[in-house]
Amino acid sequence: MSKSKTKVKKEFDDFAKKITKLESLRQQLNALDTKGFETEARLIRAKLKDTDAIPQITKEINSLKNKIERRHTKPMVSRKDRKEHEEIIKENKKMQARINELQRLIKKKRRVFTKKQLDDKEVKYVRDIPKLEKELGDLINRFDRHTSSAKIKIDSGVGFVVDSKFDDFIRNIKGELSERLRDKELFMDETLKYDLGEQKKIFADRYKKLVHDFHKKYKDKLNNDLKKEVKQKFNSELRKKLDDEKKKLVDSLMKKNARRMEKERKEVREKLHKHYREKEDALKKNVRKQKESLKRKMDKLKKQEKNLLAKSKGKDAEIERIKKRYGFLRDKENEKFEKLKKDQAEKFRRLKDEEEKKFGNKLKEEKKKIFEEEEELRKVLKLKEAEIESKEKEFYRKIKSLQSKRVMDAKERKRHENIIRAKRKELVRLKKFHEKSIRKKKEELQGKMKKEKLNLEKIFRDKRNEDEKELVAREKEIERKLKEAESKKKEAGRIAEREMREIERIKKGIDLEKEKIKRDEEERLAEIESKEKENADREVKKEKDRLKKDLEEKVAKIKKEHDATVKRETSRKEKEMKERLEKELELRLNDAVARKEKELQRKKQEVEKHIMEQAKKIFA
Repeated sequence: MSKSKTKVKKEFDDFAKKITKLESLRQQLNALDTKGFETEARLIRAKLKDTDAIPQITKEINSLKNKIERRHTKPMVSRKDRKEHEEIIKENKKMQARINELQRLIKKKRRVFTKKQLDDKEVKYVRDIPKLEKELGDLINRFDRHTSSAKIKIDSGVGFVVDSKFDDFIRNIKGELSERLRDKELFMDETLKYDLGEQKKIFADRYKKLVHDFHKKYKDKLNNDLKKEVKQKFNSELRKKLDDEKKKLVDSLMKKNARRMEKERKEVREKLHKHYREKEDALKKNVRKQKESLKRKMDKLKKQEKNLLAKSKGKDAEIERIKKRYGFLRDKENEKFEKLKKDQAEKFRRLKDEEEKKFGNKLKEEKKKIFEEEEELRKVLKLKEAEIESKEKEFYRKIKSLQSKRVMDAKERKRHENIIRAKRKELVRLKKFHEKSIRKKKEELQGKMKKEKLNLEKIFRDKRNEDEKELVAREKEIERKLKEAESKKKEAGRIAEREMREIERIKKGIDLEKEKIKRDEEERLAEIESKEKENADREVKKEKDRLKKDLEEKVAKIKKEHDATVKRETSRKEKEMKERLEKELELRLNDAVARKEKELQRKKQEVEKHIMEQAKKIFA
């Protein structure tokens, strides 16, 4: 789609370019002086409508230009003269274009000037017409001078001969024309004089006829206008007064009929109200009876409901008793279980305290024994240490004494040192042995205590397991009893639920029965009421239709009487008013006609005077 649009646009642009080219070629051809080459110019103009012939047209125009240039090129005319001649031609073309433009403008402004009434804008537009006409005259004179005067030099002898011959020729023509003109003027004067007399007679006859026709037409028009005006006024006055009388008459009759109809409507309304009251009382009585019957049935149903409620209350008391019994048993069993648990816990705590006490006493005795043995060993060790220290002191004392004496030899001294070292070693060994024996006894005592503790814990655990087993067995027994009680409770609940369902079913049945009875009674009442209402409505409708018919007949009768009265009174009043108004209008018409005739005579005199003045001016 876009490609086709582009193609069309391109073709259109090409065509527009070709048209522009043809227009420029036409302008070139129009600009050429084609005198002597009219055939070639005509052929080129015939081709200017063909867009495909542009190259050929261009070629032919160029060829024509060359021919025209060759024609103007004469050996006796100098280049300067040719140039001046070309300038004159150009100036002539410009002047011709300006003349055409001014002529068009003046013509256009003259069209505006011929209008009957001009506004300010149009007055300004046409104000410069004389100026433009003057400019146009000057241009035409200049153009004539330019076209008549060639700038090429003429031989003086040839010019003199031609001028003298031409002057003689012109003089002869002027003389002949002057004689002819004089003869023509004399003939025209005589003809005009004769025609003027004839025209005066014709004009006088026509004037009389026109005045007579004008007076006749004016009089006819005046009479017609007056009659028409009188008739219109008469009709309008008559219609107005008739409408007023008719309105008064209608109002009085309407008031009279309205009072009568209001009275009849009141009677009909009272009858209808009475009928409705009777029907309403009968319907209320019937409804009251139905309500009393329904109330009796409802009382009966309420008694049945009370009996059922008493039965359901007895069942509820039984269920409550079963519930209380079950709660008492459950509380009792729970109390027993709690007491047993408490006793077992107390027993277990007491046993644990006793075992812990025994174990503590035994542990204290063992600790005491170990402490005593440690004390003995420490004492022995202290004695040995004291002995060794005393011996060391003795030995050092001896050494010192020997040193002081300086009699002890080295060998003896060495022997004594070895003895002391050996004793020291023995002392260290004894110390280690005693420490080892104490540690061993301590470890034995700890192992024994550990075994005793484990043994006690095992005894305690076994005892506790036995107690727990017993508690679990008792708990299971209690749970069994509770389950039995629960099953009994469920059974009692099921029985109670069954009883309650039965009671609910009975209650529902009673409610349904009540609803059914109520619905049936309501339907029956509604049916009776609707039937009564339908009957009442039918009767009321019949009564209404009858009354409506009577009322319509009466209204039609009253309307007929009213229309006849109105018509009669209106025609009478119309006749009277018409006669009175006709008399009044005839008098007015006569006065108006007299006034108009006087005015007509005055205007006639003025017109005759004016026409005579105009005729005098024309013939003068």
